Amino acid sequence: MTTVGGGQRWEIIRALGESPLSVSAISQKLFLRPNVVSRELACLEEHGLVTCKREARVHTYRLTESVTLLRQGGMIQIVISSGQGHWILVHVDAEDSDIRLPPPRQFVG
Repeated sequence: MTTVGGGQRWEIIRALGESPLSVSAISQKLFLRPNVVSRELACLEEHGLVTCKREARVHTYRLTESVTLLRQGGMIQIVISSGQGHWILVHVDAEDSDIRLPPPRQFVG
């Protein structure tokens, strides 16, 4: 699943898992330039992982219903549902664990 392949996209999905955010709020929270955040959000939106509510000049993004974040300790599971099954992507925070995980795998549910 190359859509979520980049580390910046992981961080954006994690941030949006907490609450809907604007481009500038994501940029400030993750210390990324707004144009980088916009580019990554456009990719996530194109693949149906986020939606955007546009009001005047403010674009607020949220995760779609196809994306679920589950947290347990330092581990975060991102479950992405599609018509072809589900992807489970697991991310372990480096500060909580040294576990190295294999690439995500698709399963049909």
